[in-house]
Amino acid sequence: MEIKNISSGIKIYFPQKEKETAEIIENACNQSVSLINEMWGLALARTCHLYVMTSCPQFILLSAPWPFRLFYAFTFPLWFFHVQRVWSFSGGWFQRYRKKLVIGIKSIGQLAKLDTSIGKKIFVDEDDLRKKLENIACHEITHAFSCHLKLPLWLNEGIAMVTVDALRGKPTVKNSSLDLLKPAARQRAPLKYRKILNAEKDVIAYHYARGYWITRFLLDTQSGLMKEVLNKKLRYQQLEKMIASGFNTSTKNFWRKIDQMVIEHFKGTSSLH
Repeated sequence: MEIKNISSGIKIYFPQKEKETAEIIENACNQSVSLINEMWGLALARTCHLYVMTSCPQFILLSAPWPFRLFYAFTFPLWFFHVQRVWSFSGGWFQRYRKKLVIGIKSIGQLAKLDTSIGKKIFVDEDDLRKKLENIACHEITHAFSCHLKLPLWLNEGIAMVTVDALRGKPTVKNSSLDLLKPAARQRAPLKYRKILNAEKDVIAYHYARGYWITRFLLDTQSGLMKEVLNKKLRYQQLEKMIASGFNTSTKNFWRKIDQMVIEHFKGTSSLH
């Protein structure tokens, strides 16, 4: 296993045959670090270990600290099929093991085999695998920089997706993904990470698109509030209450109304009530 040390505090681990993938990721890291700091005021809390993934078990067993490796080895049948499902449609992975930060990003060869049934509902089509690889690296690195805040899924994914927009200099999420927020029956409370991976694909697409559009909505209408939310670690209830208060409403009403507020804002109307 080869190792690249990046000055930003990221170490890239890769098989020799994946040198091209590692070089693309290194370039994306260098661009992303300055963006993340400029946009969100976030810095990397500790060294992040980034692995080029060529198989699911290989990444999990190689990247985990020794106590976790033993646990995963003994419980392999209990987690493998669940994780393999996620592997099929995920190009990148962020994992925190107490003090160790780990990112896994698929090699270019693995990206070519990706199940895009969820991604096509959300992202602008990108046929250039090098650019797709850069986007995934930027997304996962943003997670590493924000992990100490323990953000809820919608905001954690939202700022990562918006950071990729900044990397590319244009939206990478389809305008049509706003339609995923439309059904009035949704009005769902935010989903947590431990539930999202077991959810149906349409539900996953909804919550990721929702996180992106709410984050953009907050940047457009409450940019000062966004900076305040990301300035310090808050309990989940505190964060929700702070955001809802920014719109002079309760947490319950905010989540009941937010989808429609977002749709109206981005469809050209400005009603926030």
